[in-house]
Amino acid sequence: MAGREPGPGICRFTRLWVGLAGMGVLGLALLALLDSRGRELPHWGAGTAFDAACIRRMAAHHAQGVGLAELGAERGAAPRLRDLARLMVAEQRGEIAILAQWHRSWFGADLPPASHEDHASMPGMLSSTTFWALRAARPRLSTPASSPP
Repeated sequence: MAGREPGPGICRFTRLWVGLAGMGVLGLALLALLDSRGRELPHWGAGTAFDAACIRRMAAHHAQGVGLAELGAERGAAPRLRDLARLMVAEQRGEIAILAQWHRSWFGADLPPASHEDHASMPGMLSSTTFWALRAARPRLSTPASSPP
C-alpha cells in the first residue's frame, strides 16, 4: 500500500473535513470576539416576551438559591456543608451574571427584577414571607449523635 496515491474520495473527504473544521474555528472566533466585547449572538426568536420572562424567572430562581445557600454557608453544621454551600453561591451568582448578559445583549436593557406574579408562577419558589422567616430563624444547635442528650 505504500507509495499509492489516495483516491478521489479520500481527497474530497479531506477537503470537506478541513473546510468544516475551518468554519467551526471561525465560528468560535466570532463568539470569542463577541464575548470579549460583552455581547452575544442576536436573539433569533420570533417573539421576545416569552424569552425575556423566562430569563427573568430563572434569575429570580437562582437569586433565591443564592439566599438559601448563604444560609447554609453561615449556619452549616459541618465544614464540608459550609464549603458546598459557598460553591453553590458562587455557581448561582455566575449563572445570574450569564442571564443578565443575555438579557442586555438580546433585549437592550438591564435584567429587571422578577414580579410577584413571576414568583407565584414558579413551582418550588418560597414566598417572600417564608424566605425572610427562614433567614430570621435562629439556627438550632445540633448535638453529635454519639453524645448523650
